Amino acid sequence: NSFYTEWPLRRYSALVNYVENKYNDWDERRRDSQMATKKIISAIKEVCDKSDISFVVAGISDHHETREVLSYCKSQGIQNVDISLNLSGESIYRIHKNDGHPSAFAHRIYAKRLYNYLTNNKVVSQAIDK
Repeated sequence: NSFYTEWPLRRYSALVNYVENKYNDWDERRRDSQMATKKIISAIKEVCDKSDISFVVAGISDHHETREVLSYCKSQGIQNVDISLNLSGESIYRIHKNDGHPSAFAHRIYAKRLYNYLTNNKVVSQAIDK
């Protein structure tokens, strides 16, 4: 099993937090989490198809792993859209220059892009009509 257990002192020590993050990055590469993600997406798609539910995968991170998963979705006939923003460096989409999380402004852009995709591809009206 690979259930997450926070390392002791992680919330109090920048060093412990840093080392844990590096370990988690290494562990993710070692376990091939991309394959797990693809299997999970395929399983969700299968359940949605059986229940006549629209399923769309939205990529929100601007990096190689997201593009790889969206490419996989396309190859499997799974609706997908890239709504990502560049959160690197001193991006205006970040909460703070030292924090990689998206700001409220970024979330509004994500929502607008996703809404546009859903309405332009008639996903929203399909869901409402059911």
